[in-house]
Amino acid sequence: MANQMTEALASLKESKFRSRFKLAEKDRLYIQTKGIDSIRAHAIDFITARLASAFPKNDGKQIPIKVHRVFIA
Repeated sequence: MANQMTEALASLKESKFRSRFKLAEKDRLYIQTKGIDSIRAHAIDFITARLASAFPKNDGKQIPIKVHRVFIA
């Protein structure tokens, strides 16, 4: 499982699409203020709430990329 995750992250790192997204200065300050543990907790909450369900609440709707730093990262 850890090997699959490592491979997936390595593949995402090479994605030209994802490389277009950068954290703005205000996003970096937000992360510094809240702390990386808080940001990770937000990411886990988003993944659990939006990806874990077989029938997600807002299925078929666009992910609000600009709403939270987790979506940019």
